[in-house]
Amino acid sequence: PIVWYGVDVVRTADGRWRVLRDGTDAVRGVGESLMHRSILMRAIGDVSDRVAPGPLTGFLADFRSTLARRAPLAAASPRTVVLAPDEVSAAYVATSYLAGQLGFHRASSADLIVRDGRVFLRSLGGREPVDVVLRAIRAVDTDPLASPRRGLGVPGLVAAERTGDVAVANPIAGALVGSASVAPHLGNSLRFLTGRIPELASLDSHWCGDPAVLAEVRAHPDAWVLEDVMAQGSTGGTSVFASVLGDTAAHDVASGVGEDWRTRLRVRPGSIIARPRASFATVPVFTGERIEPGSVVLGLSALIDGDQVHVMPGGFARVIDPRSPVASQRSGWAKDIWVTAAAPRRARVRATSLPQVDLRGSLPTRAAEAMFWLGRASEAAELRARTVRTLGDRLAADPLLGDADGTTWAPTAVRLARAAVGALPPDTGDVASALDGVITARRGLLDQIDAILLAAATVREFLSTTTGRVLADISDLRSTIRGADADSLERLLVALAALAGLAQESTVRGPAWRMLDLGRRIERSLGVLGAVEASLGSAPTAGSVQVIGETLLSAHESLATYRRWHRTDIEVSAAVDLLVRDDSNPRSVAFQLDRIGEHLAALPAVTDAPELLGRATLALLDGGDVTTVVLAVRGPLLELVEVLVEQWFSDHIGPQRLGVLGA
Repeated sequence: PIVWYGVDVVRTADGRWRVLRDGTDAVRGVGESLMHRSILMRAIGDVSDRVAPGPLTGFLADFRSTLARRAPLAAASPRTVVLAPDEVSAAYVATSYLAGQLGFHRASSADLIVRDGRVFLRSLGGREPVDVVLRAIRAVDTDPLASPRRGLGVPGLVAAERTGDVAVANPIAGALVGSASVAPHLGNSLRFLTGRIPELASLDSHWCGDPAVLAEVRAHPDAWVLEDVMAQGSTGGTSVFASVLGDTAAHDVASGVGEDWRTRLRVRPGSIIARPRASFATVPVFTGERIEPGSVVLGLSALIDGDQVHVMPGGFARVIDPRSPVASQRSGWAKDIWVTAAAPRRARVRATSLPQVDLRGSLPTRAAEAMFWLGRASEAAELRARTVRTLGDRLAADPLLGDADGTTWAPTAVRLARAAVGALPPDTGDVASALDGVITARRGLLDQIDAILLAAATVREFLSTTTGRVLADISDLRSTIRGADADSLERLLVALAALAGLAQESTVRGPAWRMLDLGRRIERSLGVLGAVEASLGSAPTAGSVQVIGETLLSAHESLATYRRWHRTDIEVSAAVDLLVRDDSNPRSVAFQLDRIGEHLAALPAVTDAPELLGRATLALLDGGDVTTVVLAVRGPLLELVEVLVEQWFSDHIGPQRLGVLGA
């Protein structure tokens, strides 16, 4: 049976409400409604207090309990996942938000596997059984073994649903009920089955497989809207104004769409549904500059729980874009629908509680990978931003520093900049050019910000609302970074520090946090080692030791500590000890290795990881020159990363595959 029912309704010019589309396939609109309500409550909370829109929390509670009751009888404590699109998209973000609000794991197709008729979640600690799948992807994309769209979905999910070992909501077969192909026959079917007619009628629909309908569409194309029920995102979309079939201006706007649709009507008219082109009523719409009339499509949701129906007190709407030749309610501005409360709002009291499921140690492999690379990208971005700001400030304070007799600061600064990225275009010896490269080169600062936003988008359900706001600030700052502009870099460093602080102080010390911090610690170790080698690996001249040492320590937040502890000029050995061997300095390599060891001990065992970490730790104590120490520590660390990626993430494609970060 169907669990979730969605409906898109419009008001026609004669004032009547009509159904535009029934939704019985993938869950949609609920996550968008929750996100928009949350944003609006923060933005215009004073207005909401006066209007008193009905809260959505009760609907979420109904959703959880309804899904729990659909679980197989053998599941005393059912585990539910939200099966969401694989790609990062608007639907991806909305389903992630919905999963977080419901308290379920969000899973992509690659996260689930079927074995012996049971569905399992690929987790960092092994396979975890799944009892209920809340489906937020289309039925046609659910199982490649039961669909012509090969390669998409979870192989074997349909068979597992049929045996009753897993409950899928909505059921995969339920997509047929809301299909446009059923719309022309829905009214007669309801009258035959129930003896009643729908109280809320649908827009008239006609089947082009009927020769009379086909002839009418061809004779008067401007009067119809066509929908291809068999199309899957082919050229021209699945819904279009039939006017593109004629020699009209709309044909030019549609860029050749008409020819494709004429072919469809000639070759397979039985897959085309035609609706009379209706005139919709208008409402005042604020466009950002003025109020204009616009037509709105309302997306509403309801839950079917046995004999009970729970309707969401609100929904998600869009203003139809009149400029689009494609008849889609997904274009235009998004709106939040409010249903005002009839009485003062009261806290909802639940009569029963759901069975508890212990998910404290549960972490999907996909989420583990994203958290790991989020940690690495965050630290990499900070290293690049701090390096550019430090070198830029030094150069601004003394523009002639690079030309001073007896100093090697300029070539060292270029090496330091190149080390921050790992590689830059050919070394010109010019500090300013090197700083621009740190920002714009491949794996540079801008790439790292992109990697942060990409990784965070895939694990939205693991991040707090405040973290989301910090990420939005980082996204906004990306467009302001130009060269070594001190103000933009300083604001970015503050935002990155806030992101790191939230991870340390507002994140439970579970597997997700450990993966995040593990990535950060590894990246910081590699960054410090590269900077030490670039600055002190080639013995600086006596006249350069002071300024080079200060630059290195400042770039790694350790200059104030050095001055407070030693109260002397910079000495190479003391600087190396502070940045490499001092385990009390949270910026040192030794400190990072200690944290890495703690995380590896608490996470699922990885072959060879303890031995590699031990080699890196021992190398810190062996002494030797700077280059020898750096190579002896960095080698095992790079091997450790390869081992972790191979054993934990080999089946997944994450941000590291985009070339944003190195190994």
